[in-house]
Amino acid sequence: SDESGTTQLNLAVSDAPVDSAQQVCIAVSALSLKQEGVTDEKTWGPLSLIDTDDNDGCLPDGYTIPKDENNNPTFFYLDLLQYQNGAKHALLSGAVIPSGNYEQLRLQVEDGRTSTLADETSATTEYPASYVKDADGAILPLEVPSSELKLHGFTAPVSGVLHYQVEF
Repeated sequence: SDESGTTQLNLAVSDAPVDSAQQVCIAVSALSLKQEGVTDEKTWGPLSLIDTDDNDGCLPDGYTIPKDENNNPTFFYLDLLQYQNGAKHALLSGAVIPSGNYEQLRLQVEDGRTSTLADETSATTEYPASYVKDADGAILPLEVPSSELKLHGFTAPVSGVLHYQVEF
């Protein structure tokens, strides 16, 4: 349609059941939308997205989330195992976006191999930002190539309401 307008976007995250892990913690740093034919992307940072309670228990004792130049956290945590069997975590609720075609929705998730937490004690121990705590309690870095999950495009209708759920 040649009409212009806006659409309301709601986005949630959930996880398929996993038996072999105690935690699956992802460090969410941003969400981006790329509209067809538009150079600038719409981006929500960690303070614009709906945060979890107490970082879902993913932040280990003695560590802090890195801060940006404005002293704001660079990400927040989601423990995907808390959002199974119908449970979900809303990242966006009622976000207003321009109507039209979108090429991509990208969820920025820190790669556990290259992104680490800040140690409050200044020790050299590195803790992966995104990680899996396996059934035995071992911490394994969660690999997120290019530090983002790319999802295909969609059409946002004029005066529409979109409800999407990303399932891991």
